[in-house]
Amino acid sequence: MRELTVGEFFGLPDYKVAVNDDVSLSTIRHDRGLEIPCHRHELGRICIILSGELEETHGNASDTFPAGHVLFWPPGTVHRDRFGESANRTLQVEFSAHGFGRLARYFPRTSPHGLRNESLEDAVPRLLREIEKDDVFSSLVIEAVVYEILARAARLGGYQGSIRSAVVRRAIDYVAEHIGDAIKPRDLAAVSHTTAADLNRRLHTELGMSTTAYIRKLRLQRAEELLGKDELSIGDVAFQAGYYDSSHMTKEFRTLRGLSPLEFRRISSSARH
Repeated sequence: MRELTVGEFFGLPDYKVAVNDDVSLSTIRHDRGLEIPCHRHELGRICIILSGELEETHGNASDTFPAGHVLFWPPGTVHRDRFGESANRTLQVEFSAHGFGRLARYFPRTSPHGLRNESLEDAVPRLLREIEKDDVFSSLVIEAVVYEILARAARLGGYQGSIRSAVVRRAIDYVAEHIGDAIKPRDLAAVSHTTAADLNRRLHTELGMSTTAYIRKLRLQRAEELLGKDELSIGDVAFQAGYYDSSHMTKEFRTLRGLSPLEFRRISSSARH
């Protein structure tokens, strides 16, 4: 199977931007009910569903993703697609082999991989505004926002690099799903079907950090995401991120980030606006 071009099934894109030698970007409107037969992507791609929905079929499995989802299609992805009966529009970012090679360790090697999270929603409108603006600085801003979306998605989806064992896979999946709970290393080892010492050794080998350090890392990342929601108090953020209280979270921020949660929120808010 060969890679299908945009024109063969989609028609011409609304916008197509060559960001740099490794990245190109298109926003595309798709006909209602459009069906795309089984095909293979030779290059890596991400697809952000801006409106409508997309039914993704790979092998015998199918999933339907509505607007707001991000799909990752690594090189070699074989699938077929069907768009919904409402107005469908996607934002697609294609990477050269070299460009995706630098990113591959952060993302799944199977397709599709749908991700929905509110923390992506401010980045996508910024990307669309820059595409429409199309001034001398647009490509630079677009490149920065594309990589920002990828970095956020990688964090939210869990670290994917060099994970070989089912034990570690179970551990990171559990931490991602229960980061708001009081996770203890011995409890994490139990759900991973091993001992605390063995899990700690495996995490050091495969992720380069201890069990405790990994939990602290993901808890801090969750707190950073929640601090972007101005309606949440510092206490609410601490509770939802799994800290004992706001003092515990403040101590962790000062240790790992060198600033308080309030200072982090203020800096992040300035960067967003």
